[in-house]
Amino acid sequence: VIPQPFNLEHARQADEDITRLAERARLLKEIRCLQHISQASPPLIDRISDLSCLLIKQLQAPMQIPEHKPVLKDLHMLKHKVVDCIREFECLFQPTVERLTPFIKKALEDDRISKNAKDDIRLCSMEFDELYTNLEKRARKLTDKEWRIINRQLKAIGQVSFKNLNECLPEICDELDTLKLEFNYGI
Repeated sequence: VIPQPFNLEHARQADEDITRLAERARLLKEIRCLQHISQASPPLIDRISDLSCLLIKQLQAPMQIPEHKPVLKDLHMLKHKVVDCIREFECLFQPTVERLTPFIKKALEDDRISKNAKDDIRLCSMEFDELYTNLEKRARKLTDKEWRIINRQLKAIGQVSFKNLNECLPEICDELDTLKLEFNYGI
């Protein structure tokens, strides 16, 4: 390829061509805009009573209105924060349930445990079971402080050793009694 010397005449011609094309594009845009403005849309009454709309309605299948189920009266939308707390606490409740269930059965059947201690265990287990089974309903009413207390109590139960349950049952009952567990929150 042999480079050609700069031709001033060709450069001026190219510059003029570009300005002419730009002017032509601007004029075409104005003409289209004026044509669009000059074409007034028909009056609303004509558009409503247009026969083509009736033809379209005849061609379409009749629309079926779906039947909706009534909204439940006990349906409550939960806030994202409450849903997160429920998810978090379900993970904490499950191991606690697995640890407490055999303990409660044995403690209520064992003769070494006093009647007052059995009553306390029965009350605590009923409160715990009610909170665990109705967590979604009660979660809306729980305050942040109550969530923290429940969390603390579940972790405290997790610190109690349930090994050798048959032999250490009175000691385990005493240890749980010192925790003063209550689960009657969100009522």
